[in-house]
Parts: sequence; C-alpha cells; structure tokens
Amino acid sequence: MKITTKSRAYEQVMAMKRTKRRKPMRPIFLLQLVIRILAIFDLLPTGFTYDMHGMEKIGKKAFYSAKNLISVEATSKLCCIEEKAFSLCSQLCFFRGADRLDVIGDGAFAVCSALSVFAFPETIRSIGEDAFSYCESLTVVNLPDNVVLGKGAFAACTNLSNFDFADLG
Repeated sequence: MKITTKSRAYEQVMAMKRTKRRKPMRPIFLLQLVIRILAIFDLLPTGFTYDMHGMEKIGKKAFYSAKNLISVEATSKLCCIEEKAFSLCSQLCFFRGADRLDVIGDGAFAVCSALSVFAFPETIRSIGEDAFSYCESLTVVNLPDNVVLGKGAFAACTNLSNFDFADLG
C-alpha cells in the first residue's frame, strides 16, 4: 500500500510540474515590445510623445529607431536607461523629468541628432560608452562632480559648446 501511495504522490507532483505555467509578461515589458515593433515598421504616429507612466527602467532597445518619437516625459521613478534604448531616434528633441535617474547605458541616445535638451539629475552616477555620441543638437551638458563617463560618451556632438561638471543643486 505504501508503495502505491508514494507512486501516486510522485505522479501527482510530476503532473503539477508538467502543468506549471510560465509567469505572465509584465505590462511595461509588453508596452515596450509593442512600441519597438511599431518603430521597426515605422508605424508610430507622427509627433509621438511618450509618457513613462511609472516606469522604473527602460529596457535594451526599447525605443530603438523610433523615428517619430519627439519627446519623452519621464517620471520620478525612472532610475535606469539600458543600452541603445533610444538609439537612432532621429526626431527625439527632449528628455525630461527623470529625477532619480542614476545609470544611462551604452549607446542609449546614440545618433539622436535632434536631441537638444536632456536634463541630467543630481542622482546620475554613470553614463555608458557612446551614450550620447552623434547627438549633434546637444549644446549644453551639466553633470554632477561624481559622474563616471564611458569612452566616447559625448563623441561627435559637434555643437556641444558648454560642458560643466558642477553642483546641480
């Protein structure tokens, strides 16, 4: 009898393992995925402005090549922008409101040629390699003293006329 009970319990455990479902995707990830697909096929509406709506991080290539993206209004919860998140967003002009942002990944805003305003918060501590390379409209950069810059972080920013490491408070 005990052998039968153990084998039945074993079969029940194995059946539970086989029917165990994957965790559902997070809504924020799905939203980023949909926007990325729309950007790839150039189907984003003209003059698209994106409100971050409580996002804490922006994933790799989330808005990569979103040609119609004009501005981004981040929330105070945003703390990380991963690599190439906004690369090749040729119409992106403004990125504002990220009060807690502390990490900008490699190439995050590379070749955003229209980017003219990026408000760097006091909390920023790391800017990755080539993060703002070829941002030709960027003219002024004010960073806190303790920020670590990756290689070529502001390479080929041809109109950059004022670059300050200063107290932003």
